Amino acid sequence: MLDDVSRRLATSDLLEKDSRFKIFFCNSSWRLWLYGQHFSDQVGADADTSITRNIYVRESDIASNRMIAPGGGSLADPVHRPLSYFIAHEAAHILVARQFGRLVSFQYPQWLMEGYADYVGKGGDFDFDENYHLFRINSPLMDFQQSGLYRGFHLRISLLLDKQGQTARQIFNHPASEKQIGELLENFAKLSNSASDK
Repeated sequence: MLDDVSRRLATSDLLEKDSRFKIFFCNSSWRLWLYGQHFSDQVGADADTSITRNIYVRESDIASNRMIAPGGGSLADPVHRPLSYFIAHEAAHILVARQFGRLVSFQYPQWLMEGYADYVGKGGDFDFDENYHLFRINSPLMDFQQSGLYRGFHLRISLLLDKQGQTARQIFNHPASEKQIGELLENFAKLSNSASDK
């Protein structure tokens, strides 16, 4: 499982050779409630980017690389979000905090913070064309408020990193506004359509 976390983290150009992370599994709900900063035991995992830079993870089946969902239910999108995804996702938040300061959660928009963490957490397991199609048809899967998933945010990051060739440092040093990223996504559709017409 930790090897898979390392594989996912290797997709980040913010990862340094000596990067280390402290991971705490909270098998009791009260521990996740207390340490997870949200005063809730309904989160999957959380990273303290401002003080300790520790990662807190809810009860999990480590051998099966599976997080145990709150209330014994099922997690959304479990195929693309095993336990290693959640740990790499939170570690990505810490990588960003190490590079850009402890108050990154207050400095950057949600789409950038969560989109980049999802990008790293998925470790390359993201079909841009499929997700872009879902974006174009206004699928609820691409709306965080409706789905609870970061796919729409991930799409934005993938456009900047994979399609435009930017680096993580570039997108964090000069974050695009909501309007700018929206225009980039729309323009990508026009470019794709004109390329397919040729």
